[in-house]
Amino acid sequence: MIAQLARFAGVGMAATLAHVATALIAQGPFGAPAQLANLTGFCAAVLVSYLGHGRLTFDANDTHGVRMPRFVAVALAGLAVSSAVTAIVHGQLGASFALAMALVAITVPALTFLGARFWAFARIDAPTGENWTGVALALAMATLFLSVFQGRYIHHDTAWYLVATRKWLEGAVLYTDIVEVNPPLNFYLTVPALWLADLVGLSDSDGQYLLVAILLAGVLIWVWRLIAEVPALAGGRGLLVLTGIGAAAIVPASDDIAQREHLLVLFILPWLVGHLTRAEPDRGAGAVARAAFAAIGICLKHYFVLFPVLMTLALVIRRRSLWPIVSPANLAILAICIAYVGMVGLRHPAYFDSIVPMALEVYGAYGLGGAAALAGMQLPLIAAFGLTIVIARDERAPVPGLDMAVAAVLAGAGVYLVQWTGFGYQAVPIGATVALGCVFVLARPGLPRKTAIAAAAGFVLAFLPALQNGTYKSPASEHFAPIVERFGPAPRLAVYSTSLSPSFPLALETGAQWTSRYPALWLVPGAVDGLADADCTAEPERCARLRAIGEETRAAIVDDALAGRPHVMIFDKQPFYFSRPGFDLMAFLAADPRFAALLADYATLEQTTRFLVLARKDR
Repeated sequence: MIAQLARFAGVGMAATLAHVATALIAQGPFGAPAQLANLTGFCAAVLVSYLGHGRLTFDANDTHGVRMPRFVAVALAGLAVSSAVTAIVHGQLGASFALAMALVAITVPALTFLGARFWAFARIDAPTGENWTGVALALAMATLFLSVFQGRYIHHDTAWYLVATRKWLEGAVLYTDIVEVNPPLNFYLTVPALWLADLVGLSDSDGQYLLVAILLAGVLIWVWRLIAEVPALAGGRGLLVLTGIGAAAIVPASDDIAQREHLLVLFILPWLVGHLTRAEPDRGAGAVARAAFAAIGICLKHYFVLFPVLMTLALVIRRRSLWPIVSPANLAILAICIAYVGMVGLRHPAYFDSIVPMALEVYGAYGLGGAAALAGMQLPLIAAFGLTIVIARDERAPVPGLDMAVAAVLAGAGVYLVQWTGFGYQAVPIGATVALGCVFVLARPGLPRKTAIAAAAGFVLAFLPALQNGTYKSPASEHFAPIVERFGPAPRLAVYSTSLSPSFPLALETGAQWTSRYPALWLVPGAVDGLADADCTAEPERCARLRAIGEETRAAIVDDALAGRPHVMIFDKQPFYFSRPGFDLMAFLAADPRFAALLADYATLEQTTRFLVLARKDR
């Protein structure tokens, strides 16, 4: 036992050196970002640990198909435990970082040794279904996700939904007191995050991360049940597939967690995996359940209907029949979507009566332009996946479900194209579906080398944009939080910008009360640009509508400021989405005579080239 512990320690030291050396090489000569370099080092350490412990520590150099996935699960669990210990001891309890590291140095090697000895490298007398192994791996990946993201800033769109949903739960009326362009499903899906935050005593951001972790665990367990029923994916091969699917569900969205595109990926995963593993994925009770769950994600945006449309088209081509169009699974999706639209009309009539007409007039101004949209489409990634498909189709033994993988990637690309704004989060389904398709190509037994290389390259490329960006960052929150926090607990805040990024991570960070009905001035760019571009002699009615939108928005902004009396007001001096530079937001608001009287009660705290910060004089 002592000799085994000594060998375990020696291999551990070698793995640590491999981790550090690989990370330094990746970041130095190859110029990889810090997170990508660290991930590369971690992978190298896992490989060294597996080979070293298998050959030297436990003398179990056989049945790699079972042992390797088990050891990867042990390594991921160790990483999750180390992150959780650091977050709890240092982040939550406020103890020193040195103490947290000391506890990590004790607990993680001990747990790794026990997991390796009694599970990963334990004697295997007979093949096993590994059912509980997949469940444990799913839970480990969800725990790892939570430990990595807990305490971090959350995407500004997701932050807005957290702020607005809490206002809604406190009595605000959707689409009247909260003027939002998107339909209400995301508000409903945000409610459990706030309940969890209040129940466990977390921040609202961490409540959202906890909800995503629970959703991820449930989805991966469901996916594991589907994988385990496929003979070719039994045992260790299925565990590797599950690991790849977990990565596909999270890594492409690392700075867009809980954005609508990310939630779409999570909700449709069991449905997609069913299409990739079954000859008739649209029939049977399981198919209806998967489709009904997927419909929740599809209803988040009307663009997302491209997924069932293209997946159905692939089935029509495969079977040379139109019957897949009216399959029970498709009828379930259709019924849920129709019921949802009817519910919105009944529960939130202002959405169709007020928001949709205004959005049709002005929301087209929101976007970064065609060049940015083309650059964000991840064309090299799509090309790499296309090469993988060409090579795989050229093999004598075709890859099962290849047509479904192609349809999923095309749907992800189509969702991005029809929106055409250049916003990075809209490309999340592209990265996720490419990674998913490459995982299932790699899972085929006896895969030729050239196909394996192409699929592995596509899988890695699917993660590069997210790894380069890292997790979500909020420079505005870091800068303005000390200013806002001067005004005590729950200060009242208003940020006037066409972007959400300066506003809602800051509101969550400081616990501020948002005093405006708008998340951002999303109505203003379209109204201003529309009037500038329109021929009002030829289009008098359209110009009248645009003028009314601008005037009503201005009046509502001033109404909210007078009623809310924010302690801090932040004005964006360089707002986005205007076709002509130099739009002056202050001048736009000054057209309301009440605005000057409002400003008389405020003093300038800070002024930069980008922002003007005002605070109430009486505070």
